[in-house]
Amino acid sequence: MCRLFCNGSRRRLCVWLLCVSLADAVATCADERVSESASSAHWFDLVHTYSMLPLFVDDARGLNVTVNGIWAGIGGTDAILPHSEHAPAVRRKYNEDAALFASDMHQAGLRVCAAVNGLEGMASLRDVVPNLDAMACRKSDGSIAMVGDGMALMCTNNPAWVRWEIDRGKKAIDDGADLILVDTPMSSSFVSGFLGAGWCDHCLATLEVHLTSKYSSEQLRARFELDGFDKAEVIRRLSPLQKLTSMPDSPHVKNDPASLLFQEFIAAQEAASYRTRRELFDELRAHAQASSADVAFTTNAADLGTQNPGGHWIR
Repeated sequence: MCRLFCNGSRRRLCVWLLCVSLADAVATCADERVSESASSAHWFDLVHTYSMLPLFVDDARGLNVTVNGIWAGIGGTDAILPHSEHAPAVRRKYNEDAALFASDMHQAGLRVCAAVNGLEGMASLRDVVPNLDAMACRKSDGSIAMVGDGMALMCTNNPAWVRWEIDRGKKAIDDGADLILVDTPMSSSFVSGFLGAGWCDHCLATLEVHLTSKYSSEQLRARFELDGFDKAEVIRRLSPLQKLTSMPDSPHVKNDPASLLFQEFIAAQEAASYRTRRELFDELRAHAQASSADVAFTTNAADLGTQNPGGHWIR
């Protein structure tokens, strides 16, 4: 169980996770905190206890939870409702009726979360997203980028996937979500590192535009030994650099032509990831405002702006 502290800014949800015990001292203030949360116009300014997965009302109260399910439907077919493998009893009761779930939680004074995937094309999504693989990124050999148990790595340079994310978030707002978690905002810049993806047509087009708008033909040739933009040649030169190495051996800190080109590849993906995440947040904020919904937004990511053995993640 975690307790999250939110700062006073309406535009920025600052989250600090601390392990908490379910001691009697916490229990004595639980009902008061739930009541205060339900009546506050700015509920996220208050101290809350979040559960990771959505719970039934009685279970949430028993654990002093006030915000029910920070991971919400991550990995499932709905943004709010938990995946049947994660919380089978909750999913059996509500089936596909996320609005009813949200209504029951609100009547009990609990807040409701929704999760919008950034790059994880979970196997469970194939049941409701028949073109999932078409929106996934590609490995250097052209195959679908897959990790884990049937999970595709999605491409946030693909407009169809960004539209899917936006539509999923809008539906969650319409169903009564109080908090939208935009998962893994590193997006395409992350898959371009040691995960070995980033070679779909959308990613390559992003890189080409980035290079040709920043450098002249003469500069591309002198700096990167790049004579025009040949997709196959770019993949051949850069894909070997997507492996885990110690930082002194990393292409992120070297200045040979291939390493410098790889740095531009990651920079292009970082910029594109930022633009599409901005588009996603802007559209969901606008939808919430148009719906007169008091919705907070948050995200989860690791090592923002740092270097690590996997390379450089989105700044």
